[in-house]
Amino acid sequence: MQLENYLLEKAYQYLARRDHSCRELRQKLSKALKRHKHWQHADREEAEAAMNSTLDELMERGYLDDARFALNFVQNRIDHKPRSPYFIRQELREKGVEDSIIEQVCMELDLDSLATEMARRLAAKKEPGLAHLPADKRREKLIRFLKGKGFVYGDIMDALG
Repeated sequence: MQLENYLLEKAYQYLARRDHSCRELRQKLSKALKRHKHWQHADREEAEAAMNSTLDELMERGYLDDARFALNFVQNRIDHKPRSPYFIRQELREKGVEDSIIEQVCMELDLDSLATEMARRLAAKKEPGLAHLPADKRREKLIRFLKGKGFVYGDIMDALG
């Protein structure tokens, strides 16, 4: 029971900073166990059971929700750190969010239709740093920059006008 209390306390600390996916939180709690001198030698089965119990409790209480996490993550990407819809989907997969949840959130926010606007905002942010270049070189650099952020050629051309 002490192990579960420790895991729950750590989980609350992590979740107080920001939302996490279930997989992310499991990985963080696992690392915390390995670092903690008292629990680093705990029985693997006991630790796994405590981890599952902790995550289940957090989900039941509404503190851990992959759909909410995905929605907040995508909204944050749209507003503050634009990337292509492909890159955003890939980031969510890496964080352990199920494809069905990813697609539901992307449809809800109409992510694909926002691609040109996100590319336009990124280009506008990058362009002042390229003002010293001739127009054709500046355009080439912007195209490469936006491709590097995962945008498709059509969205890039629409964004650059």
